[in-house]
Amino acid sequence: MRTTACAFALLLAAGCGRTPTEVIVQVSGPTGRGEPTSVDVNVFDASGLLGHSHVAPAVLPGALTVRGLADTSADLRVVGIGVSDTGVQSLGGAHVTVQPFARTVATLVLSTNVIDSDGDQVPDTLDDCPSVADPMQDDPCGPVVDLAGGGPPDLADLPPGSDLSAPPDLAPPPSGCAAAGVAFCDGFEGGVIDPHWNDVTVTNGAVTVDNTRAYRGSWSLHVHNNALGAKGAADVELNEGQTFPSTHFFVRAYLYVPSAFGNSEGDVLLAEQGVSPYDGVTLGLTNSTWQTDDTIGGVTKTSTTPMPRDQWVCVEWEVQLGASGSTALSVNGQAATNLGGTQNLSSDPPVSELGLALVAQAPASAGLPARDLWFDEVMVNPTAIGCTR
Repeated sequence: MRTTACAFALLLAAGCGRTPTEVIVQVSGPTGRGEPTSVDVNVFDASGLLGHSHVAPAVLPGALTVRGLADTSADLRVVGIGVSDTGVQSLGGAHVTVQPFARTVATLVLSTNVIDSDGDQVPDTLDDCPSVADPMQDDPCGPVVDLAGGGPPDLADLPPGSDLSAPPDLAPPPSGCAAAGVAFCDGFEGGVIDPHWNDVTVTNGAVTVDNTRAYRGSWSLHVHNNALGAKGAADVELNEGQTFPSTHFFVRAYLYVPSAFGNSEGDVLLAEQGVSPYDGVTLGLTNSTWQTDDTIGGVTKTSTTPMPRDQWVCVEWEVQLGASGSTALSVNGQAATNLGGTQNLSSDPPVSELGLALVAQAPASAGLPARDLWFDEVMVNPTAIGCTR
C-alpha cells in the first residue's frame, strides 16, 4: 500500500510520529513443481475484503507490508494464493490481531495440501462459510457485519494504483550494510566470501554464498553440514577478528532455518579464542530452542524461546566478556528466556574471534541427517543494533 498510515492519521488529525498500524506479511511456499511464480495476498475483516495485492513475478520467501489501517484493534484474516508456472495452486492463511500503533507479523506458509472445500481460494480454517463459495468473504451464511466508522478503513477505497506493499513486492529490498553505521556488516552481496573473514574452517560440510534465498539483496551465506554417522562431527565456520570490539559487543544476523533442520544441537554463533583450546561462549540451537555453552566457566544455559522455521528471523546476541561476564539474546526484537546472568567469560589468551557456524556432533547411538541454514545482513557493533538497520 503506497498510501501510508500517516496519510490516514492526517485525516483523523492525529500525529505521525508514532509507529504506524501495519501488518508485515511473511510469505514462504512450496518448492519444485509447485513453487509459486505469482502470489495474491487478500486481507479480510468481518465485513469482507479489505485489500488485495497481486505479485508477479514473486520471489519467495519474501514479505510485504499492509498499510493504511485505522489505528484501532482489529481481527483480520490474511490469505495467500500462489500459482506456479505450471498452474499448480498453493494456499496459506493466518488470523492476525492488529493493535493500534504497532507492527504485527502474519506468517503465511503456502501449501498445495490446504483444504478449500468450496473452491473460493480461502482455506476452510479461515472461511466464514466453507460450504459456499465466497471469495469476497462478505458472509453469505449470516448477516453482514457493518464496521463503518468502527473498524479498519476499506483499503479498496484508497487511490487507484495502491496495493498492499511498497515495491518491489515480495522481492527482498537491497542490503542495508552501506548505511548501517556499525563496526562491521556483511550482506554477502559480492556473491563470494569476503576476505574480511580471515579464517574458514570446513569439516564434513560446505560454506558458500548463494542466491537460493536472501533477506535483503540477492545473496546470503549458505552453511551446510553433511550427513553424519554415529559419533561423527561436522564443523563449518567463518571467523573474523579484525573488528572484534573488545569485551562488550553485539552480533545481529538474519537467520533462516528450514523445517528439515533436525533438533540435535548445532552451534551457529561463536565468540572464542583465536588459538587452541578455542574456549569461549557459543550460541546454538537444540530441540528448536536456543542454548549457550560457556566452555570457560563450564556453564550451559537453555532457553524456552523457540526458533521459527522456514522464515528469516532477526537474532541479536549480546556478549559481555570478563570474570563477571554475561550473554543475552533477542529473537525478532523480543528477549529470549534463561540466557542471562553472570558467568565467568574471562580467558587467557582472551576471546578474540567471532564466528558464523554450523557445528554439530552426532550422538553415539545414531547419526545425523544433513542440515542447512542461511545467514544474511550480519552486523557487529559495540552497541545494540536492532532489527531495522
